[in-house]
Amino acid sequence: MTPQTLINTDLAVSMLINSVLGFLMGGGMFLFVYIVSRKGLGGGDVKFMAATGLFVTINKILGVMLYGSILAALTGGLLGR
Repeated sequence: MTPQTLINTDLAVSMLINSVLGFLMGGGMFLFVYIVSRKGLGGGDVKFMAATGLFVTINKILGVMLYGSILAALTGGLLGR
């Protein structure tokens, strides 16, 4: 992203805003679940999803959460047998 700030500043600012919004959405949603579920979710999960939101941006964070939840449910179902 650093070269983008020199070449195309508008695009770099847009990318930065989308990344920060993804960070806030991913981390915020998992932080909410962490608080509501009485520590049913770990703090590492919250940090991991916040970092993931920073990487995949706000455009894709909900899809990542959905597919991650589906894969976790399938894995838990297979290991629970």
